[in-house]
Amino acid sequence: MLTARIAARLVQRRVCVALSGHHVGFNAVYSDAGGVLLQPSPNWDPLGSLPTRLWSSSSSDSSFRQKLEEAGSKKDLSAVLRVVETAGEQFDNAAVEAALMQVERCTSGMSVEDVRNKVHRTKTFQMLEDMAVSTAADASPAELARTLGVCGRLGCDEMVLDSLARHLMSGVDQLKPDQMQQLVQGLKRADHSPGVLLLDAIQERLQGLGSDVKQQQADSIKEGLRELGHEEAHAPNPKQQEQTERSARYT
Repeated sequence: MLTARIAARLVQRRVCVALSGHHVGFNAVYSDAGGVLLQPSPNWDPLGSLPTRLWSSSSSDSSFRQKLEEAGSKKDLSAVLRVVETAGEQFDNAAVEAALMQVERCTSGMSVEDVRNKVHRTKTFQMLEDMAVSTAADASPAELARTLGVCGRLGCDEMVLDSLARHLMSGVDQLKPDQMQQLVQGLKRADHSPGVLLLDAIQERLQGLGSDVKQQQADSIKEGLRELGHEEAHAPNPKQQEQTERSARYT
């Protein structure tokens, strides 16, 4: 189950942040051998209110957005992450998206290795990934497409990309051309396809929009789909088949 996998990932990342000497969302259980085990509290929802001191801002919080913008304009990654860390206890999807956009702004010009070491390995960024997943159910298709695009460009965890794509599936028919372009190019940058069903849906939406799509946008989307292993009259290829089977495990 997806919930169990993400819960396991949260535990693995040790995101039960110590707060006033306590592990939020977990109970300390002392074993007979003298060790201490952390067990989830009965009322803790790993995909709802995550056990952390982060997250208490929304996209409507002008102070939060201003601080993010100031840090991002200076390309100060540490400052962006500090804004997130001091924000509180709950983010909505739009606030997560805004934070991810400023992280991306700070990584412009970084090598893949630097992004991996300076961004992906930080607990704050890992929590941003997890919050993107936990808020996805309440996000609009446009928000999900943009979030999935920026997560792809940042090279986020494939499990995060797959989960966001699963939430987006039912809303692909509402996407505008620029949103599809951002989505496909993000996945292309990550060299990751969440599965043939999403790519089929994007292709159908593109065809349905017809002349409403600018030629440059259509070419960009089609190129991205091809590089992700999708063909209009597609016969399954090995890469696509593997991605489809992997995506099925997350549903």
